[in-house]
Amino acid sequence: MKKEILPLIGMHCSSCKNLIEKKLSKVDGIHNISVNYGSEKVTIEYDENMINKEDIKNHISHLGKYNLVTENSMHHSHEQHAQMLKDEELKKLRTRVTVAGVIAIFFFFTMIYMLLLPVFNLSDLAMLLGSVSLGSSLNYSINIYLLVQFILSSVVVFYSGKDILESAYTAMKVKTTNMDTLISVGTLVAWLYSTILTFLPNVFSSLGNASDVYFEATVFIFFFILLGRYLENNAKGKANNSIQELIKLQVKDAVIFKDGKEIKIPVENLKIGDIVIVRPGEKIAIDGEIVEGSGVIDQSMISGEPIPVEKNIGDKVIGSTLCVSGSFKFKVNKKGSETLLSQIIEKVQEAQASQAPIQKLVDKVSSIFIPVVFLISIASFMFWLSFGTYLGISSANSIQFAIYVFITVLIIACPCALGLATPMAIIAGTGLGAKEGILIKN
Repeated sequence: MKKEILPLIGMHCSSCKNLIEKKLSKVDGIHNISVNYGSEKVTIEYDENMINKEDIKNHISHLGKYNLVTENSMHHSHEQHAQMLKDEELKKLRTRVTVAGVIAIFFFFTMIYMLLLPVFNLSDLAMLLGSVSLGSSLNYSINIYLLVQFILSSVVVFYSGKDILESAYTAMKVKTTNMDTLISVGTLVAWLYSTILTFLPNVFSSLGNASDVYFEATVFIFFFILLGRYLENNAKGKANNSIQELIKLQVKDAVIFKDGKEIKIPVENLKIGDIVIVRPGEKIAIDGEIVEGSGVIDQSMISGEPIPVEKNIGDKVIGSTLCVSGSFKFKVNKKGSETLLSQIIEKVQEAQASQAPIQKLVDKVSSIFIPVVFLISIASFMFWLSFGTYLGISSANSIQFAIYVFITVLIIACPCALGLATPMAIIAGTGLGAKEGILIKN
């Protein structure tokens, strides 16, 4: 049985963690798997005779855009390699957030315009946003304003929100749901309904004046959620640098005394019993015992003691501590994972990957959270569609309001937005309210 702690890239909410744990716990050869979303680590216990790390990596990648870092790059550790991949993902996310943000600014100002339209009687400007006819014989026209909204919102949905849609689709293929499912269903319903009204404006004519669209809501939803994820990933990257700082403390080279000569070699090539030379101002390469000379060593990085400690023949020295003064030779007595610094790094990794007891309760709740949200949103839609007219909603706007409630329940219930969905709903709601009865039509 082998136990490993490996970086896992691509998670963006607790449902990702639950999905991976649920599916991989059923894989033969994996005896235990624990995913920590905060530290982006996975602890795996598996039987090497039945499954290897590459098989585990493939199983995880089939569940979505998740990347289990199983191999070191040529000159980097697991942690360093994972950080490089995270930085690349963060750059891509920043680009998509920027695109969505620029388009969201356009929608923001158009909503301000719609608010000012009745106040300042901007009828001449309004004519620029009228409908364009595609031929008198066809008796068909498209509202230019809606067409522009369609094009811009489509860029946000299918470019900026591509990863969200792909994640929802992948979850559907493995017969499960995640937070991206809520976002995708809500936004696609809004986008599809608005698209139908843009290109087939009379399709809901039997329902009355059903002309309001939700393109701006779709744009703001994706923008705020992507912005929240960017801020979260950026913050997590800074918070998880403790391992990197410990790794940086490790010494890369050492000078050994062999056959009467001093030879500089990589630390990983040191063997138990090698004699290492340390001079003033140098870091001790690895754990050992002084066999010749003496020195004053700063051990604050290990013990926290601000005062350097004097070491003489027979005393133990710790790798990566600093020789302040004096010079000595020491014999290597530990290497690899047996050194004190390596053990500290391992313990920090285990602590980051561990799960608090309260998290188990949260996982149980989140496993049924998404299906419950779907049921509530559908029930809300049916209620307002059926009884909205009795509660003050005009029959012409009942389907629009029902869809708006459906979308709102799905999106607001999703914690991925990091609290940014509320201002999104306020802004989008203001825009929707401002448009009613103002959109230019033929």
